[in-house]
Amino acid sequence: MTRNTEVYEALRSASAAELVAFCAGCAERGWGILRRVGAPEVAEWYREALELGWNAAAGEASEDAAIEIVEQVEAGLSSEEVDPSSLEFYRFQCTMLAVNTLAVYLNPASERAEMSGQTLETILSDFDFTLSGESSRIVKYGDPQPSAGRLQGIEQDAQKWFIENGVDGEGGRLAGDFLERFRSYCMERGGQLSGAVPDVADRKGWDLLQ
Repeated sequence: MTRNTEVYEALRSASAAELVAFCAGCAERGWGILRRVGAPEVAEWYREALELGWNAAAGEASEDAAIEIVEQVEAGLSSEEVDPSSLEFYRFQCTMLAVNTLAVYLNPASERAEMSGQTLETILSDFDFTLSGESSRIVKYGDPQPSAGRLQGIEQDAQKWFIENGVDGEGGRLAGDFLERFRSYCMERGGQLSGAVPDVADRKGWDLLQ
């Protein structure tokens, strides 16, 4: 799978605020998926955590509130393995996007921020694979890697947009109305991802709750 390596390299020189904003963008786009696959109570919780994440990106979030959510989720994690092909697995992965935003806010680290991007890329690469009829392509050694599928490509482009427009290494570009514009941009991309979920669910045999 082709990864957004240049983006993740750029995150290494991003400021703490930029790392949080990157994660918040991933979580917003992930909302496009979760709102289709999550139970109503999970969706409501996610929206609250997502709002706190955007406040964190603006430097206006309560650390105590962020700690409470992160600790609550970590305490509820099970050591039992979840079937990676199950709907529950995808719900969990999407939920963790909102949690990771707050975790990065509390303890900024580029590696942790990269997890948000990698998680969405993995989910969407799998969706592309499912929608393609699960046909794989064998790449010979030395041949160029195949380009990302449509859904993963949407996510990669969104990540690149943020790096190009929102990162200067000091958080200076996040001022003014940038975060509002960035969130609107992510909502649009999340809507594109959301539109593909019913077809993916049908092919995977998932029963969507909404």
